Amino acid sequence: MGTMSETTNIPYNLSIRITTDGFSFTLLQNASVILRRSVQCGSHSLPENLRNELLQQNLLGKRFQRVNVLLHTHSQMVPNELYRKEDEDTWLKSLRVATTRQEIVGSEYIPQCGCYNVFAIPQNIHDVLREALGDEVDYSHVSTELIGCLLSNKEKCLGVYLQRNSVDIVAVKHGQLLLSNCFSIQNEADAAYWILNVLEQFKLPARVDTVLVFPEGSSVLSDLLQKLLS
Repeated sequence: MGTMSETTNIPYNLSIRITTDGFSFTLLQNASVILRRSVQCGSHSLPENLRNELLQQNLLGKRFQRVNVLLHTHSQMVPNELYRKEDEDTWLKSLRVATTRQEIVGSEYIPQCGCYNVFAIPQNIHDVLREALGDEVDYSHVSTELIGCLLSNKEKCLGVYLQRNSVDIVAVKHGQLLLSNCFSIQNEADAAYWILNVLEQFKLPARVDTVLVFPEGSSVLSDLLQKLLS
């Protein structure tokens, strides 16, 4: 680890996931995991906790082949024919109530769906990561991740990512994006309600084998869906 900042030919990659209730990161060398960390905390203390954790793990100022930050923030899917780079901020602000947090805008093109995913990058998170890791940070969004998982698994039509107080849901049918949204929840039963609601609304197969649930180990929700969709 001590030579990581001096050596450019060792393929170290860092993946960071920022959720609504904390963060996690994975450090890989030559595609093998050498470190995993996960910290639960509130949004106000998250930037400082993230910086402290990177410091404790001796990752500040290191040089990586790739740093990817995956965000669970609000986002808006914009059809390709309507998308303009200069309108990203307007699209993002059109879908939700105003917030006092400062944000900058990121976007990803999803060619299979013919749309752009425009999403928020919290300014305080961006500033911490820029200070800690430099400018070479790639941002992506959980909705894009879920869409990719569904498109690569033709048997699935619903992608779900469970968090403590919310659930991200993406629906795809025959390669067409039907829904991408985040719902507030209090427990797994609320998440199951929204999943059933989406399946019914879009007339998708109500079977447990058509739903992808993340993260792995979400056993309570998986067991609940097994009972409801059997």
